[in-house]
Amino acid sequence: MIRYAVHHKKNIYFKRNESKRVRALCIQKNCPFCFYASWEDRFKCFQLKTMITKHRCNSKFKLRVVSQKWIQEKYEDKVRDDPCIGYVALKDLIETELGIHISTSMVRRAVRCIKKRINASFEEQFNRLRDYDQELLDSIPNTTMKIMTSRVVDDGPCMFQRIYCCFGAMKRGFLEGYRKIVGLDGCFLKGLLKGEILTAVGRDANNNMYPIAWAIVEIENTSSWAWFIELLKHDLEIDDTSPWTVISDQQKGLTNVIQTLLPQAEHRNCARHIHANWSKNHRGKYMKQLFWMCARSTCQSQLQEWLQELKKKDVAAKQDLENYPFKTWCKAFIRTSVKCDAVDNNMSEAFNRTLVGCRSKPIIPMLDDIQIQMMQRIAKKRDLAAKWKGRICPNIKKILNTNILRSSKWRVVFNGDDGYEVKKGKYQYKVKLEGDTCSCRSWELTGIPCQHAICAMFDQDKDPESYIDDCYSIAAFRRTYSYTLEPINGEMAWPRVEGEKIHPPAPKKMIGRPKKKRTREESEPPAGKLSRKGRVMTCSHCKQKGHQKHVCPTAPQGS
Repeated sequence: MIRYAVHHKKNIYFKRNESKRVRALCIQKNCPFCFYASWEDRFKCFQLKTMITKHRCNSKFKLRVVSQKWIQEKYEDKVRDDPCIGYVALKDLIETELGIHISTSMVRRAVRCIKKRINASFEEQFNRLRDYDQELLDSIPNTTMKIMTSRVVDDGPCMFQRIYCCFGAMKRGFLEGYRKIVGLDGCFLKGLLKGEILTAVGRDANNNMYPIAWAIVEIENTSSWAWFIELLKHDLEIDDTSPWTVISDQQKGLTNVIQTLLPQAEHRNCARHIHANWSKNHRGKYMKQLFWMCARSTCQSQLQEWLQELKKKDVAAKQDLENYPFKTWCKAFIRTSVKCDAVDNNMSEAFNRTLVGCRSKPIIPMLDDIQIQMMQRIAKKRDLAAKWKGRICPNIKKILNTNILRSSKWRVVFNGDDGYEVKKGKYQYKVKLEGDTCSCRSWELTGIPCQHAICAMFDQDKDPESYIDDCYSIAAFRRTYSYTLEPINGEMAWPRVEGEKIHPPAPKKMIGRPKKKRTREESEPPAGKLSRKGRVMTCSHCKQKGHQKHVCPTAPQGS
């Protein structure tokens, strides 16, 4: 009857609503609408006795029968799927879908009750964590799942502490077409379960992110990072750490762990976070430009040129910048073997953004959402790669085409053997095509011919695309996504694993109101708003630019 009222926009009420009979009438007097049904023991069901559907009343958009309880029942699944949804957004959704008016307070109460019900199943989620773990291991071959528990006292309950996940398809795909570079990052959980998600993200042949592994831990510290990286090393079969590169954001405890577990690996720090710290004392648009010109300098001569420019602007700024080791954030000092010149951790942060929706959910729905996301991602990438033609991935072709356009501004001189001098004004670089080298180092860093090398190639009628490293090939991309992620069964079909029950961790009461948004850097404008920085003010008194009327020199005194 409620569905009927909502569909036809008729304001009805239940004159009698008992366990064995129900009578509904229209709320407007003299309207002939009537509905009556009662329970029939012979058939074990309700039987419709009276149904007069004719109305003399007008349609209404605020209905008496639409209650908080009905909203809870109809929209509980929606709130479970999106725990971050606010009551205002849910109210707008209901009014759009049903075409009726409801009060904000009713929706607020309904959302509150739904979330209480969701949180009531919080402990049951941990009780079934071993079952979910076994279902993943049975369904997805070569998968690594590790659960770590702890006890507050020796004879106390077994409490959840950490869980690590690396799907077999993601692991094997990375090992098939990988570059030995991994970004590490962490992000906070936002729901009833407190803690962090640690992530390891690589890069595919199209220079897109490639999630490898993730873990839910109680806190981001030396112990949790060591546990995560130890498992990651085993999954990626890292014995010799020297060819590997790690990018991170200077997380707590991570630097010491990398030095211990990956002693010979190159450790790059995200230049964006270094700039955020450095810019606290050295603000300004031009200072930011100089910082990034230093970070993106591919050879030491370029770096020195920009450091001198920075020194002219602010000596203290140059000295402060030199306190950050250049080998961790400047392209002029990073290794060329991994064919990746990234000095930021954007890939890891991009993956973290995809987890925003599931970070508020209970633990099993959270892990299940990530599994579905990975399954859909692999399928989408496989379909995309099937349409590509040629040898090189599209994003790499765009970089090559940009370098080709820039190469027209350079002049080349051939030495008759294998050497080229490429000149433009005061700048000159040495290119050797046989060794795939240019003294600017950009070609060696990325595996993509730079503008200087392309200029030399065109002089010899050679195709620049043939010089691109095989790690960017479509074949490498297809190998990476050649392993599909198998689907898993629903909760009712999970195997029952014998063992001690896992209890949820002890609740943590955080100080202050729970944060839902990340802390933005000083240089970032507020979300959704245009920065007023750089805006030139116009005086309303003299109409001149550069000041306001309260400091206008031509304004009368006391105005």
